[in-house]
Amino acid sequence: MGIASNGIYGPIRGKVGQVVWYVVNGRGVARGIGDRTAPRTKNEIQSSNRQNVLIDLFGRIKFFIKKGFLGAAEGTFQNYHNLAVSYNRKNAINPDKTKTDILFDKLLLTQGNLLMPQNPSVLKRAEGLEVKWAFNSSERHDDRTDRVMLLAYFPNIKAQVSELSGARREKMQELLPISPELLDETMHVYIAFCAEIGNEVSNSVYLGQIN
Repeated sequence: MGIASNGIYGPIRGKVGQVVWYVVNGRGVARGIGDRTAPRTKNEIQSSNRQNVLIDLFGRIKFFIKKGFLGAAEGTFQNYHNLAVSYNRKNAINPDKTKTDILFDKLLLTQGNLLMPQNPSVLKRAEGLEVKWAFNSSERHDDRTDRVMLLAYFPNIKAQVSELSGARREKMQELLPISPELLDETMHVYIAFCAEIGNEVSNSVYLGQIN
């Protein structure tokens, strides 16, 4: 059943016959549902598997991805999740189509025009991850008040620890607390910056694998 909240002129949400209606960024979209009897091809299965590994990952780090791509989605008819999947499906999946391994060093978890992290580094400490960076202010933006974003993803146990609005850029360091039971797990670490107010972010930078 479709629902027309504002009458016959829409927007309409739901299924009407073989058409599904929904709204993306304020724009009404209709998608036809076809009947298919032929089995999926090998290439279709591989393509689906390659996308599913990203969808699974992004579901586990949803709030980081949302903050990281929300600004990029503004003014378009796409949402943050679609943009994140679209970019990383092309750039961060093993090019060997018989595999679906994620290339963690190629993942882009935030996308924007703020100044990227400069000379970032990470060290494992007893209390967590000590992340440092350089600070050379740009002329186009008051970079001092940008906030650091940090993510540690643990692929073997599919867990994550993140900070969405940490220390200011001018502080040049932040500690991401990691519980003792996770410190020896394999982890992939990322850094980015976000504006103190608004949705602006920088592109993320991969800090490497630990353990």
